[in-house]
Amino acid sequence: MTSKLATRLFADEVRKTPSMTVQELMTRVTEELNVDFSRKQGYRTMKKVRDMIEGSHEKQYALLEDFCGELRRANPGSTVFVETDTDEDGIVIFKRLYMCLEPLKTAVGMDGDNKMFPLALSVVRVKNYDNWSWFLGLLVQDLEISDSSNWCVMTDKQKGLLQAVRDKMPQAEHRCCVQHLYTNFKQIHRGLALKERLWKCAKASYVTHWKVEMEQLRQESAAAHSWLDEKDPKTWCRAHFRCGLDCNILVNNMCESFNAVILKARSLPIISMLQTIYLYLLKRMERNRKSMSKHEGLLCPAIFEILEKAKQEQCMCIASYAGTMKYQISCPFGEQYIVDMAAKTCSCRKWQLRGIPCGHAVAAINRRHDAPEKYVSNTYLKNTYLQSYEPVLNPINGPNLWEHIDLPAMKPPTYRRSAGRPKKMRKKASEEERRDNCVNPIKPHKVSKVGTMMSCSCCKKYGHNKRGCPDKNKQTTERTTTSSAKENSDIGYASPSMQPNTRGLSK
Repeated sequence: MTSKLATRLFADEVRKTPSMTVQELMTRVTEELNVDFSRKQGYRTMKKVRDMIEGSHEKQYALLEDFCGELRRANPGSTVFVETDTDEDGIVIFKRLYMCLEPLKTAVGMDGDNKMFPLALSVVRVKNYDNWSWFLGLLVQDLEISDSSNWCVMTDKQKGLLQAVRDKMPQAEHRCCVQHLYTNFKQIHRGLALKERLWKCAKASYVTHWKVEMEQLRQESAAAHSWLDEKDPKTWCRAHFRCGLDCNILVNNMCESFNAVILKARSLPIISMLQTIYLYLLKRMERNRKSMSKHEGLLCPAIFEILEKAKQEQCMCIASYAGTMKYQISCPFGEQYIVDMAAKTCSCRKWQLRGIPCGHAVAAINRRHDAPEKYVSNTYLKNTYLQSYEPVLNPINGPNLWEHIDLPAMKPPTYRRSAGRPKKMRKKASEEERRDNCVNPIKPHKVSKVGTMMSCSCCKKYGHNKRGCPDKNKQTTERTTTSSAKENSDIGYASPSMQPNTRGLSK
């Protein structure tokens, strides 16, 4: 049995089952033909079958110009550039005056329902300053961004990315993902208490609250406070975020979600990869458009839930009218805030940050006998959502109907194989690995023993267990002395008949 023969015999089965793995192919060959079939033969066979079905990398790169021409035909006005130096790292840009950039060359933004909205796709060779600057330059030009002060860009601290954003969008608010910030934080400062303090500092919406949380962090650990105080709070704390952007998010988890969706597509040849991503976006946009058209209500579903939560929070607030459309809001524990209905502001800054009335603002609106839905930003309205999804991502033809572009055939880039097995997924942090290894999803704090840190039940410290505790002998002696004293105090003899029998001990 050779890989050439196996390719000819099992090509149809692989075509019918695109998700078939190499191990499944090896099992199928061994069971049906009763022959030995090694893993190396399985990988060779699968590669040949994929090349036969999808086309090899060389053939697909030769058709890349024709594919781009089909994209321009199906979607007039689209910006399609073809660079001769390309690879399979993709960038996808999304809209709501907000972008989320991270090292996997994925940029994600939000629509009116806090979901992804696609604008552009780019394929580049490596992740460096030149490629990021090239892509952001085209994006700024294509979207006609003359003033980037109304944009918010969230990134991870990737080399070249930070400088490219500063150069191409200098007025934009530049944020860093707090989850990535915590990943660096916990390498030096461990503990659940410090983690909670960091997130409370990041979620503080006004400066006074942020200073209080920072002071409590300093009391917990002066070193942790010094480490966090060195970071620019404008990049990670809501209390220092710019108002009016309708965006108060702290993490770029939408990038991770999109990367998980296109994970299988990234292993395909370039045209098959782009077609798979294009089909996913086409169906996703139509699905969102259809579901929102059936939704009954003024606001998008996710925003409606946020507003309902704010309505529950206002139950403990008392609004007092002061005149000129201003209210004083009295809350439990002595907290007070000022709500200005004319300016649509609250001194807690939550209303200005996300464009949705907070609990204090809802209390003032109820005092006016008005509907809170009227004071939500137009970004979150159902009509705005449908207008953003009104342009249709048109279907495209197959290679048999592509118009040939009279240009020299493009060649694939030089394949640079790194040591070890090729990695498809990003390297996860230890915190994410513990969540993935969770034994009981209902109780995520219970994880498997693999990769967890030992803790001692005697001294309550980490890094060792009860058997290797350095204070074991000391604690054992103390417990023995205490138990002996307790036994001696508990022993008593009410009558001579209860005395222990000591006769015969001399014998």
